[in-house]
Amino acid sequence: MNNEQLSMSKNPVRGECVIENQSRIFTDFKCHTEIPRREISGIYGKRQWIPAFAGMTPAKLSVIFGGLFAVLAMLLLTVPALAQSPITAKVNRTDITTDETVNLVVTVSSQSLAAPRPELPPLDGFEIVGTGSSTQINMVGTKITSQGQYTFQLRPTKTGKLTIPPITLTVNGQTYSTDPLTVTVTQGTAPPQPATPQQRNTTAPDTLNGQDFFVEAEVDNAEPYVGQQVIYTFRFYQAVNLFDQPRYDAPNFTGFWSQQQPNQTQYTTQAAGRTYRVTELHTVLFPTIAGKTTIEPAVLTIPGDIFSSGEILSTKPIDLTVKDLPAGAPADFNGAVGHFSLDTAVDSTKATVNEPVTLKVTISGDGNLENLPDPVWDDIPGWRAFESKATTNSSFADGKFSGTREYERLLVPTVAGTTTLPPVRYSYFDPDSGEYHTLTTPPIRITVAPAADEPPVPAVTGGGKQDVTQLATDIRHIKAVPPQLATVRPPVTRSTGYWLLWGLPLLALAGNGLWVRRQSQLRQNTALARRLQARKRAKKALAAARAADDPYSAIGQAVTGYLSDKFNRPVGGLTQTALAELLAGAGLDGDAIKRVQTVLTACDMGRFSPAAGQAGHTESLLADAEMLIDDLEKVL
Repeated sequence: MNNEQLSMSKNPVRGECVIENQSRIFTDFKCHTEIPRREISGIYGKRQWIPAFAGMTPAKLSVIFGGLFAVLAMLLLTVPALAQSPITAKVNRTDITTDETVNLVVTVSSQSLAAPRPELPPLDGFEIVGTGSSTQINMVGTKITSQGQYTFQLRPTKTGKLTIPPITLTVNGQTYSTDPLTVTVTQGTAPPQPATPQQRNTTAPDTLNGQDFFVEAEVDNAEPYVGQQVIYTFRFYQAVNLFDQPRYDAPNFTGFWSQQQPNQTQYTTQAAGRTYRVTELHTVLFPTIAGKTTIEPAVLTIPGDIFSSGEILSTKPIDLTVKDLPAGAPADFNGAVGHFSLDTAVDSTKATVNEPVTLKVTISGDGNLENLPDPVWDDIPGWRAFESKATTNSSFADGKFSGTREYERLLVPTVAGTTTLPPVRYSYFDPDSGEYHTLTTPPIRITVAPAADEPPVPAVTGGGKQDVTQLATDIRHIKAVPPQLATVRPPVTRSTGYWLLWGLPLLALAGNGLWVRRQSQLRQNTALARRLQARKRAKKALAAARAADDPYSAIGQAVTGYLSDKFNRPVGGLTQTALAELLAGAGLDGDAIKRVQTVLTACDMGRFSPAAGQAGHTESLLADAEMLIDDLEKVL
């Protein structure tokens, strides 16, 4: 290079080329071919890359190559991010009718234990009618990856080419999006149904301040009348995914007639900077006793997984004041509360003696239709009446428990002629207006013809009186009336068993009160509930460990789960020293602590021991674990 002479030689130790420029030596230029050592001047073989830097000082060369390496590093970091997105979306069908649904499957990959749940954008023309999820976790050495698959069942609400917008996901500050999806919807046999809102502008409770899970309960009326409808609503707020379905334990609703509705309401809401999926359960209540009463807390048990022991959530108790019905009720009032209408009809207005006529009475409205009192049936001269069981058709919609209650009465005329069925009256109390109302149907006129075999009534001739001779009775007895209908016995009230039977309800009532009180204490004290159920849950887990694919891991989880329930805190991640200190603080002696450590250590070693596949080894460890839990139960 000009007046400077460069020489290149292969470094025998590092396998690199050394460029000598007077007294300076530069390295990091890799040699890929074996070249005889010789002096060169601007030419390396026949490649003309050295002259491009002719006349440049070593400092300039360092700056240029440093910039090239920086650009190359940025490209290497950018290309993998552009190559694969952690979120993908697809649909199982692209052509459906308004009578069908389509499944939108969103797959999210993550470098953490739990894959984040995607949030769908507003869907124009679709309604979410069902959801599902599954998670797959892979562990290779210390590297953990997970893949979550979320399925959304969509029902179209209109026809045409509908587009599912891109679904976005932010990971480590970088936002990824799926491709938009197109679904063609054609008209089915039924018209498309309007969509219901999936996001509500509800006000989140003040105590919801960013927890993963939260529950609350409320009633729509805290001061109802006796027999008035009350809607009890239980809400479950969920910000993260669940390993398994939670278990809901409703209150006892003592002092109420109750009916839980099977349909659940699901929507999303925002609180404390997090998106919560809310599930609502509704129970229809009708108070039966006036006065102050309390609805005990509802309990939701969230199952644990391999990394946690689960969680128990409880709502707050709800106090109500049930008002008695006011005075001034009509004479035929039997306790119906709500809003009703009354209708009557007969299958025919022409009848024949001894042939039945069906009278249908229908009560419609909202209220406790299942236990609605029957109307008062008046006697009808010249008719015999036969009752039939009432039929109730009810449903819960728009916050009301409404429907119909139908009665069918078979009326048999015994006298020919024109007769009138009297009006049917029904009284009820309207809790909204606080007044009693009486419904009355119009009378029904019926013409009754004589029976075909009935002799005509003879004409009366002459004014003299004649004795009436009874030819036959209306009811002909199959057997003659016996001279004595029953054996004379002492009254039952004189027997000892009679009074003992009277005492049984009192004992049952007292036992039920103690049981209800005990259940209330367990719901309010979740730590106590976990401690009391610890042995039962551990025994169940050990029984399941016999058939588990990894019995050693299952046994270890059963023992740590038992200790977690007893101490109301997770112990799976504690060191041996910390666990020993915790057990010693609970009053366990050194031998008991050593037994716990021995079982847990055997579980860890058994997973990788050559004897892990032997049934005898597993059974021995199971027996030790069961005996350990039995002995710990006596101390903890």
